[in-house]
Amino acid sequence: MNKVLIALLLIFGTEFAQAQPGKGMHEVSADIGKLSGLDLFYGLSYVSTTYGGHTDYRLIYSAGYKYYISNSIAIGVNLSQHSYEEDFYEASGGYYHHTYYDALSACAEMKGVYFNHSYFQVYGTFGLGIFYSTGRELLQRTTSVSMYISPLGLRIGRKFGVFGEVGIGYRGLLNGGVSVMLGDKRHPYKAAPRWD
Repeated sequence: MNKVLIALLLIFGTEFAQAQPGKGMHEVSADIGKLSGLDLFYGLSYVSTTYGGHTDYRLIYSAGYKYYISNSIAIGVNLSQHSYEEDFYEASGGYYHHTYYDALSACAEMKGVYFNHSYFQVYGTFGLGIFYSTGRELLQRTTSVSMYISPLGLRIGRKFGVFGEVGIGYRGLLNGGVSVMLGDKRHPYKAAPRWD
């Protein structure tokens, strides 16, 4: 019985070894998200400052690049853009307010791979950078720190794949997209079952 278990582990272990990206690979991605950290913050703050209102949160569009410095860690950059429109009556000032905001985040990101298989990857992402926002009607400009934390992401596919993430920050509470892996063909799809 033990020999059968060992044989099965070796067979499945070989499958796991033909995994997703490894050291030296490049990943280019594009995704769409909803409900950024800013959306959530303003949504909660309006509850205490307004009698009523409406905010239309639009989708968040992101594009990114990452380089795998090891089999389980990738570093790179991400650009995210999103806009929202708001109408509300402010309790403290007693006036009606309407404006349209455009926001852009430029951030450095790190991806940590928890588990790699031939056709899927489980990972987490952390990003930190700069947030810039402009209000069209009120001519407001804001610059601040931008952050993204996703403890759980899933990518399905090998060279070309689709992915989804759950997190909070500039890429949204929920986001999903497509990515492509590029790299040296001498080192394709190395295994990364644990942190290096």
